[in-house]
Amino acid sequence: MSAPKVSFQVRLRSTQRLEQIGDRVATALGCQFAPAEDHEFEPGDALEATTLGLVIHVIGEPAVEPGSEAVYVLRGLVRPDVEAELAVDAPTTSITEYVLAVMQVLDDPRWYVADRRELLAEAGLPDGD
Repeated sequence: MSAPKVSFQVRLRSTQRLEQIGDRVATALGCQFAPAEDHEFEPGDALEATTLGLVIHVIGEPAVEPGSEAVYVLRGLVRPDVEAELAVDAPTTSITEYVLAVMQVLDDPRWYVADRRELLAEAGLPDGD
C-alpha cells in the first residue's frame, strides 16, 4: 500500500507526574493510556495508547524529584502492524505542528517543539556552536 506514514513529537515542561500528564493528554486527544510495555522503555518511564493506526507515547523522566520540573515527550508513530502493510519507501509526513496546536488549544499553551539544541543535548552531542 502506498499511503504515507505520519509521526509527531511535542513536549511540555511540568512539575506534574507522568500519570497526570497522561490524563491530560488522554482528555485532549480522546484516547486512554496504559503503562507502556514496549521494550524501548523501562517500567514507569512511559504511557502508551493506540488510535487512528498510531501508537502514542507520553514519555517522562521517572528519576525527577517530586515537585521538580520534568520534560514530557508526546510522540506518535505508525503502529507496527499498520506499518508492515505500507510500502517500505512510503514517505513520512510530520503532523507535529497540528498536534502542537491541538495540545496548546485543548490542554496548555506551553506545549512546544524541541529545537535542535535541545535534541542534541538530549542525545549527548555537542551543538556545534
